[in-house]
Amino acid sequence: MKQDEPWDAQVRRDLQERVDPLCREIASGRMVSWEARERWIEVRRELACSVPDELDLIDLIYGARISRLIEQFCIPREVDDLVNDL
Repeated sequence: MKQDEPWDAQVRRDLQERVDPLCREIASGRMVSWEARERWIEVRRELACSVPDELDLIDLIYGARISRLIEQFCIPREVDDLVNDL
């Protein structure tokens, strides 16, 4: 592993296998924001078990990505509440 790479190839694959499906699900536009945030919390817990010493770095890299996707693609809670009340 190069010195500037925080994770080896196996850890990187494990991270991608957990995070990428969530990113695709969020980008589909079928999730409401609260649901996406709950799923991220679940995935983050799994990641904390896999690489507990790297959680700050995971938050920095993947947390920002998830937040951007939620903001860009998810239905806001207020809109979801309005639709469900119809």
